[in-house]
Amino acid sequence: MPRAGGPEGRLAAPEDFSGAAVVELDVPAEHLAEDGRLLVRVDWTGDVGRAWIGDRLVSEHYWHGRVWELEVTAWREELRAAPLVLELLPWSAESGVWVHPSVRPVRTGVHLRRAWLVRRARHLVAPC
Repeated sequence: MPRAGGPEGRLAAPEDFSGAAVVELDVPAEHLAEDGRLLVRVDWTGDVGRAWIGDRLVSEHYWHGRVWELEVTAWREELRAAPLVLELLPWSAESGVWVHPSVRPVRTGVHLRRAWLVRRARHLVAPC
């Protein structure tokens, strides 16, 4: 059960990820070109996710029904040597965490539907 605290009694972010599902995503070298932005999108169901490259925490995500989008452009070199590691805590409707009613009827646990790369090219536009 999540901790609550503060003057509003709000739920606190979890500190224990020992029960998290761990997913390693290797980014192929050909996708690490230096042109444009590199994003990883993760379509999942759970409670909280963390993303690591080596020992660096690069993103956290509190599941709310939408795709998790990670900007990994700044870590291209690190991704050549290490995978992107996701730690995903399971969802439980009994946790007390509020999510929009349209996404509430999901199964308990962690469900990773897919993860994919998106490259955004940069185009210079010359004035006319």
